[in-house]
Amino acid sequence: MNKQSVAIYIGLLAIINLCYFAPEIYKTNIRDEWVNNQSSAESYFGSLSQLNSFTLMIEITLIGMILAVSIWFIYKKQQRNLTGFLTINLIVSFIMVAVGLIIAATLNAAWGNFIQHQIGPIALTIALFLYQGIILLLNRWKSVMG
Repeated sequence: MNKQSVAIYIGLLAIINLCYFAPEIYKTNIRDEWVNNQSSAESYFGSLSQLNSFTLMIEITLIGMILAVSIWFIYKKQQRNLTGFLTINLIVSFIMVAVGLIIAATLNAAWGNFIQHQIGPIALTIALFLYQGIILLLNRWKSVMG
């Protein structure tokens, strides 16, 4: 991976995460309005349901991107690029968790809503690191035994 592709990928991740944070902030505002005006609860629940669908699409997009690029690196047998890619994902994910916690604290909102979109990418990245480690160990074992 060259520096330009890394910068573009990090920028894309930042944009996708901003697209996640915006509806989460809006959902917090809707919940606050609902607390003050429970007479139109059906309208509020409809809005929250639509926003939940949108944020779920973003979560799936993040996981899909990581999985697709990782599979491509594995298929092309580019272990060094895969390691760099996974490292970038882990760092960006932890940064976005921190940003989510800061936003939640600032809005006095539930912090889980602002970080849950990173649980899947972090788990997938760790699983891919484990896969990569197992493959490395198997290759070394083959070279020693063969």
